[in-house]
Amino acid sequence: MAVHLRVGNETETLQAELREISVSGCLVFSSVQPTIGTDIVVDIVPPGGIAPMAISGRVLYHAGPGLTGVRFMFREGGGSRRLRELVRRFKHA
Repeated sequence: MAVHLRVGNETETLQAELREISVSGCLVFSSVQPTIGTDIVVDIVPPGGIAPMAISGRVLYHAGPGLTGVRFMFREGGGSRRLRELVRRFKHA
């Protein structure tokens, strides 16, 4: 599934492909791999949705060429609830 990544304070987005997702993070494939420890935002359009969800995260590891592991960061109280719903939608899509 296609997603967009915003790295650090950059305004431009990188095209990426979502390979795996869970409540705690995701694995994305992109031609550009952000540095480990970099804050990023993953813009994901949920199955059946129209507008993207912006999910804050941090690059945790590289799993090979182009594969980046992201740990989600919760900044507001409803963030984990929204992520559980998003993951549920992916499982049933």
